[in-house]
Amino acid sequence: MRRQSFTTRAVLLCLAALFLLAAIAGLTGCSKQPVPSPVPPHANRGIPYTVDGITYYPLISAEGYAERGVASWYGPGFHGRTTSSGEKYDMYAATAAHRVLPFGSLVRVTNLSNEKKTMVRINDRGPFKGNRIIDLSYKGAQEIAMIGPGTAPVKIEVVGIDRTYAVNGKEIRIPWANNFAIQVGAFGSKQNALNLKEKLSSCYHQKVYVVSSVQGSTPLYRVRVGIYNSLKETMRVQEQLYSAGYTSTFMVAE
Repeated sequence: MRRQSFTTRAVLLCLAALFLLAAIAGLTGCSKQPVPSPVPPHANRGIPYTVDGITYYPLISAEGYAERGVASWYGPGFHGRTTSSGEKYDMYAATAAHRVLPFGSLVRVTNLSNEKKTMVRINDRGPFKGNRIIDLSYKGAQEIAMIGPGTAPVKIEVVGIDRTYAVNGKEIRIPWANNFAIQVGAFGSKQNALNLKEKLSSCYHQKVYVVSSVQGSTPLYRVRVGIYNSLKETMRVQEQLYSAGYTSTFMVAE
């Protein structure tokens, strides 16, 4: 009898535990809180991170980066939460999430279904779903008319860098330099760089110059156009160069 009584009590305790777990699960299921981002904080340039068994390797440099795919957006459920860069997410700011672009990358996004464009700054990681390549803030999505549809086919192009990030939870801002230039080409041959410089100088009434550097033991000669103090003016000239066939131009801060 004592053993049977003990067994009965054990069964009752197990049933009570199951009912309690079910109740907790029910309460949790009613919650509409967004699912926390699985991305480790500060998944910054060059530091690999893993999501759903896939390891991503953030780029050290995004120079010349362009990509086509699907854009999505995220909004109210994440407003005020901490992004992977350490900044607070502001759905009304022109920001976005990308899996590997360096934080601070300034990205031009073109909605290929209506040709509307916007400029956003990368400060978060994602999206991690299908063929989506960028997650825009509410503001970014609104500017290219994709709030209703939720997704849109896009082309993204990195046009510069705004070094805004967080270190140890403290936000640090290194603003854009006052001057901008457009890099048109980079060569291992100095003569090739000078040839392009001469060609551009004869076609455009802009300052054209060559910047030399050494990568390892290899010399590199970069051909750049203009010194501008307006991002808008720089983008205008960049569009002219693109129309003239220079499709790999890249905006830099001087």
